[in-house]
Amino acid sequence: MRLLLDTHAVLWWLESNPRLSQRARRAITKGDMPVFVSAVSIWEIENKLRLGRLGLALGSSPDWGQTLAEQSWQPLALGPRHAALAGNFPQDHRDPADRFLAAQAHLEDLTLVTVDEAFAHFPVKTIW
Repeated sequence: MRLLLDTHAVLWWLESNPRLSQRARRAITKGDMPVFVSAVSIWEIENKLRLGRLGLALGSSPDWGQTLAEQSWQPLALGPRHAALAGNFPQDHRDPADRFLAAQAHLEDLTLVTVDEAFAHFPVKTIW
């Protein structure tokens, strides 16, 4: 199993937030599973930081290259296939970040680590 972290999972991991489930924490720390973080999540975090909508325990924007390397996480770029599928999903879900993450998880055969029940309406595997 290969994992894609939803934006809140990235934040909760980096903050050591107890809202991250034990099952999710175990999956992330299991050394034999690649863990991916989407450029979409980084964009979403940075945008919310800019708008003052995140009370990050981290304090400020991290150096994402360094942060990903320290966690042994892999970056996942958003490509044209992901964008096309995200725009064409028939699900009535308005959050573009969620649509992009669902498309990436589906096309890359990744299991999405998320508490968000909205992903149950997309053709993706999730764990929490």
